[in-house]
Amino acid sequence: MECTRIRRLFEPTPRQQLRCRHAVTGLAPESKLCGNWYACGTCEYDQMLEDTAPVPTISPAPRASCKAA
Repeated sequence: MECTRIRRLFEPTPRQQLRCRHAVTGLAPESKLCGNWYACGTCEYDQMLEDTAPVPTISPAPRASCKAA
């Protein structure tokens, strides 16, 4: 049931254009449409989202102190 509902989000219909994959995942407004037929590699909007995405920072693990006995 859930797979069918998700698949319908990406199916073009005569009245409805394709929804942007970022709209489906919540990164773009729900009304955002895809004009590239999911060719995200050439999409300016997709590139803009990638360029403005926060870069995760990884802090180094604390060093273990070795005390001589």
